[in-house]
Amino acid sequence: MKKIRNIVLGGIQQKIFNLVLISILLIMAAYTAVIMYQSNSLTDLVRDANQSQKESITATSEATMEAIMDSNLAQSTAMEAYIAEDVLGDVARIVRVIADYTSKLFASPDDFPSRVVSLPDKDKDGEISVQVLTKENVDLSDPVVKSKLGLIGNLSELMIALYGDANVNVDSCYCALPEGVMLLVDDHSGTKFDKETDGLIPIDFTERAWYVGAAESGKLFYTDVTTEHYSGEISIMCSFPVYVNDELVAVIGADLFLNDVSAAVNGTARYGSFVCIINQKGHVLFSPQTEGVFSAAPEQEAQDLRESDNAALSEFIKKALSTGTELSMIDIDGIPYYLIGSPIKNVGWTVVSVVPKSLADQPATAMLARFDSIQNDATESFRRGIKQAEITILVLIAVVLIISITAAILMSKKIVKPLTSITNRVRSLGGNDLQFFMEDEY
Repeated sequence: MKKIRNIVLGGIQQKIFNLVLISILLIMAAYTAVIMYQSNSLTDLVRDANQSQKESITATSEATMEAIMDSNLAQSTAMEAYIAEDVLGDVARIVRVIADYTSKLFASPDDFPSRVVSLPDKDKDGEISVQVLTKENVDLSDPVVKSKLGLIGNLSELMIALYGDANVNVDSCYCALPEGVMLLVDDHSGTKFDKETDGLIPIDFTERAWYVGAAESGKLFYTDVTTEHYSGEISIMCSFPVYVNDELVAVIGADLFLNDVSAAVNGTARYGSFVCIINQKGHVLFSPQTEGVFSAAPEQEAQDLRESDNAALSEFIKKALSTGTELSMIDIDGIPYYLIGSPIKNVGWTVVSVVPKSLADQPATAMLARFDSIQNDATESFRRGIKQAEITILVLIAVVLIISITAAILMSKKIVKPLTSITNRVRSLGGNDLQFFMEDEY
């Protein structure tokens, strides 16, 4: 046992000191552990709460956007389909009216006069006129041809009236006979002449899709998007066969130039979303896309989307063509899209609206980005607070430790002092002096 400046090392005083110090250190260690555990638990709680809030915001935002898109996109797509149906329906009505009158002409040819009709007149370009067009090498003086041509000449006033109707948007209407002649009304007779030879351009209309389609189907027929024989304009042709006594006597048709439709469809492209029109063959007729699944292509090159390798897309197109669809999310070339389709019933086509999911998710993405920013700022403030609290706790622990050590030393000395006095008195006893006196130590 050593004594250095009133500090005794060893002996009972040190044991008491060690006991007190260990007790204090254990209490402080337990307190520190509890504080750190609570701090970590609070940090985890805040992090988990933030994550739960983020997931909740994401789910709610996505559900809200899907509901809004399902409602608004469905309405706009149905409206587009209605407009297209109305426009194409006008063409069908014109064709049916002309077909009905043609049927009456051929059913009772003797009840109608023979009308004189002429070949196109270049000087009448820009005027609505009735024109006779023919296949190559057709003899207009042939009695059968001349007779039938004179008979359908009775359609002239009707066709001019229908063509000139401001409420109907057609670019030509015509009555074609199997004999290789047709009666046509339009206001661009100048396009019927070859620019180099200035001669009339023949047309083998019996090989054209509108004639063949109507003759083979026996009902109203719409072609794919094609080019008009004379003008080269993009158009769709509507045709209807006329039978008398089970014999095909004529095919009635009308052209609808589609530059305005194409421009309207192209105008739907917004930030990656767009509208396209798909026909009964699964071919994309109009689309602002120039490549990919929804790009328009000539009939010979067009992909039948009903037979797509993408099973989800294939089923969607089939349903869109028949009954229409609800809002669907389909992966196309690895990119998720929202799609909804509404049928154009009178032609069997469909209008499909396409919106990238990333575009629909932008509000939620922006909200989450703002939430992340706020969360990061709050988390950083929380961490600084926790760090400051930890530093404060460590400083307090150090102060408490110093005070505790000092108190332990003083306490141990106070406890040991009477024992030391007793020991010293015992040591002083000797000889016959056995009287023990204990001084008042307090």
